[in-house]
Amino acid sequence: MVLFPFDGMTRFNLKGIGPKKEEALVQGGYDTIDKLQSADFYDIMHLPGFGYNSTCTLWSLLGREIEYPSMFEVVESVPGNVTVENKVIKPWREYKKKQEFTEAPSDYKVQRTTVWSFPDRGDWASHTPQ
Repeated sequence: MVLFPFDGMTRFNLKGIGPKKEEALVQGGYDTIDKLQSADFYDIMHLPGFGYNSTCTLWSLLGREIEYPSMFEVVESVPGNVTVENKVIKPWREYKKKQEFTEAPSDYKVQRTTVWSFPDRGDWASHTPQ
């Protein structure tokens, strides 16, 4: 079902967003620029004809920035699934429940820092030797 006829002009007049993508936006409930301005990036990305690149193009044309979630550490004590950018990630124990695995040794400690040593670092190094 076509909601508006294509007469050589596009509904939103956004360069790079043609009539097929506009039709997908309208079918998805985004029939005004205001609705596009308040839309969720990943909801648009999952519309027919859209993907990551075309949604990035649309966001750029609208003058919007993509809001990436900040990094966070997922630890074993976090219950249940974790959602990152609309992708559900199951806890590793649930994901691997059919496989046997061994626990870490009792004296294992998670490293919180990493120290690198480059005794022969050449002229490119910007730090002083310690």
